[in-house]
Amino acid sequence: MKKRIERTNFKGTVNVPPSKTYVHEYLIGAALSNGVSRISNVDMSRDVISTLECIKQLGADYSIDGNTVTVTGTGGNIRTSAANESAIKLNCRESGTSLRFLIPLSLTRTNNVIFSGSEALIRRGIIGYEPCFGYSGVKYKVLKTRIGIKGSLKPGCYRLRGSITPQFASGLLFSLPLLEGDSKLFIYPPFDQYGFVDMTLDVLKHFGIKIKKIAEDAYFIKGGQTYKPCDVTIEGDWSSAAFFCALNYIDENNNVKVRGLRDSSLQPDRRIVDYLDAITSGSATLDVSNHPYLVPVLFSVAAQCHGATFLGTRSLVTNDVNILKELRTELKKFGAKIEINRNSVVIMPSVLHAPTVAIDGHHDHRMVMALSVLLTVHGGVITNAEAVKKSYPGFFNELEHIKYVRLPRKVNLS
Repeated sequence: MKKRIERTNFKGTVNVPPSKTYVHEYLIGAALSNGVSRISNVDMSRDVISTLECIKQLGADYSIDGNTVTVTGTGGNIRTSAANESAIKLNCRESGTSLRFLIPLSLTRTNNVIFSGSEALIRRGIIGYEPCFGYSGVKYKVLKTRIGIKGSLKPGCYRLRGSITPQFASGLLFSLPLLEGDSKLFIYPPFDQYGFVDMTLDVLKHFGIKIKKIAEDAYFIKGGQTYKPCDVTIEGDWSSAAFFCALNYIDENNNVKVRGLRDSSLQPDRRIVDYLDAITSGSATLDVSNHPYLVPVLFSVAAQCHGATFLGTRSLVTNDVNILKELRTELKKFGAKIEINRNSVVIMPSVLHAPTVAIDGHHDHRMVMALSVLLTVHGGVITNAEAVKKSYPGFFNELEHIKYVRLPRKVNLS
């Protein structure tokens, strides 16, 4: 889908969607609980729907009333299929969160499961768990759009590389309390995204699960625990709020207020305002190792406003995706100058202009939103704009709602 973005100013209030991470985690915790949980303020994005459909396949039940999801849990007794029976099929589509959380959960009992999804998702979805499978004797086979898994996790010592997404650690922290014996989880450095593990521990506490931190990036997990149901209202998502916060920084004539956020949130991306302040003050050097979701919007604002140096960028490059090069390619269409180093990126001060060719969103929902914010200053077309449905289906509607005047001239804060 192509989307034309006009040069526009914005004024008004935006109610940001709920935290996607918390939504996934509370739905999964509810699915494991011994009773009924009510999760309020849920946005039915594609990824959330994938998680709901998968937990139902594993034996939980749910109903939806407006933005509230009522989940009847399994009491930890998820649905199983013997090795000689038809496998349980879980379609995660393009949701990495669903896949990474549900792989270990499906193995808390002896099981035969097939996970399916997009080719890109399947390529990245299992690599963090391979050492865990070896330890537990789990058999698996990875095909183009499927992963077949047979076996079960056993209690003991688990080790993960800190350089991979923290969702692998979160998946184990949800699963290991259900095993009969005790376990330990060690995360090898460098481990930068500790904030997301803190969020997981916070969710587990609400379900009555106790996990003890025994050292830096090391955890003791008591086995045989039971998830208790809980009712919760999901707080607003700081990652989604970042795009609307950025509007106030790329043009002084914008006046956008964001509602639904908690200042005391554990979400790492609550730092967005501090980072935007630093960029627009000039000559900023920012460590984004714990804020990968903010990188597209921070790069876009830095390109427009004085430039900046970003540290801790190595985790954004994988064998399959190099979001740094993709962002550089698109920002260069505006006239930005960007230098990519091994673990840093330098965006130099430049005078930007309207792109003469379409901007490519690279099927990345955050990149589409970040580049669309920049297009509101210069105008232009962005392709693959439908990617926003993955996490924020109403993004363009919100932009339209707060638009109040077309800019008479191009604005640049360099």
